[in-house]
Amino acid sequence: MGDDFERDVSRFYNDCDLIASQLSLAFAKMLGFEVDHFQKLRTDKSLSLLQLSYYPPQQPSQQAPREMVGAQTDGVLFSIINQNCPGLQIQDNQGRWCNVRCGSERFIVLVGDAMEIMTGGEIKATRHRNVCTPHDRAMLTYRAGLDADAVIETHELYNEGKGLYLPRTQMEHFSIRKSSLEKLQSGEKL
Repeated sequence: MGDDFERDVSRFYNDCDLIASQLSLAFAKMLGFEVDHFQKLRTDKSLSLLQLSYYPPQQPSQQAPREMVGAQTDGVLFSIINQNCPGLQIQDNQGRWCNVRCGSERFIVLVGDAMEIMTGGEIKATRHRNVCTPHDRAMLTYRAGLDADAVIETHELYNEGKGLYLPRTQMEHFSIRKSSLEKLQSGEKL
């Protein structure tokens, strides 16, 4: 990889981090939190990451079901996604899967688990999946994580949902998600 690639990826990460900061401020204001509520949990030590994904062309079949990556939510505050062509789907409130429109200038924001926990379930994490497509597909995903030791807990303004979620740090949440995924993959019940 050349210097241009590293520079461009670094610039894209920094741009996404700036967008995440602005979204954090907007969400805090919208939810009635202190304006810097999320910013205090997202310092330069945050567990944010940029993922570049490539999905080769694949037709759904008996051996390869329509879903390439199973339904999931993201364990962070929110994710910012850009994809070059269709393949990402989100689940609506009725449980239907909906294609997400795409384009080089279009960014998709998915709410993550941390936001769901902090709002006591008032705002649900966006359930999403990637499906087989007959064309090459690329996707950039910036996951706006919190600091490893940041405590994710239901905010006092959302007490109705307080008992639904146990407080945990961002790192503990990632560990819980990993353990749950391993149990599901082994066929064990959660």
